[in-house]
Amino acid sequence: MRRHWPQCQLTIRGDGHYASHQAMDWLEEQGHRYVFGLASNAVLKKIAEPWVDKLAVERAFGGDAKLRHFASTAYQDRSWSKPRHVVARLEATLRPDVRERAMDVRFIVTNIQGQSDQVLYEEIYCVRGQAENWIKEHKLCLSSDRTSCHKWQANQFRLLLHTAAYWLLYQVRETLAQTARLKKASFETLRRTLIKVAVRVSELKSRVKLSFPSSCPSQSNLRQLCQTMVASP
Repeated sequence: MRRHWPQCQLTIRGDGHYASHQAMDWLEEQGHRYVFGLASNAVLKKIAEPWVDKLAVERAFGGDAKLRHFASTAYQDRSWSKPRHVVARLEATLRPDVRERAMDVRFIVTNIQGQSDQVLYEEIYCVRGQAENWIKEHKLCLSSDRTSCHKWQANQFRLLLHTAAYWLLYQVRETLAQTARLKKASFETLRRTLIKVAVRVSELKSRVKLSFPSSCPSQSNLRQLCQTMVASP
């Protein structure tokens, strides 16, 4: 029995590993939008040759250190069921220190309509990089890849704890948003700045007292964080 999926349009982004004809056929069948990186090949390089030559001439005569251009074409790979919209991002650069010229060409394939080539690449495809940064913070800064328990329930619980730590650090960063230096700080920077700090712990009768050194470089951030936490319900 064929399963009927909910009718809701999604926009799927991914690198070249996801640009398989099975994935694109299925997404188009379900009415979803996609934009995937596309690995270069001899045919695409041949198609891009006029664009590359034109951009190289423009950069040479204009004297710019870097020049970017976008172009698009209809392209059908051997395994594809039909031609699809392919966007090329071309970037010509010049390193004055070594007088080295370079041309970098990247391709994406998409079924999104009504957007310019530049918007498709820079504002739709490239923003997936920020999502990857969030995953890296969860995995590397909070060590959530340490799932070495023999039972999946234990590993799932460990991931839950790592996610709770992620949310706490996220709230700390939002609280310190007024501080320009930490407004866009990574979790690793927050950990080293606010958590890995030497303190003297005094256990009193009704409270635990933390005494920070007077030379603590993060004392203004810590004071702001504590004042905000106290004022919160």
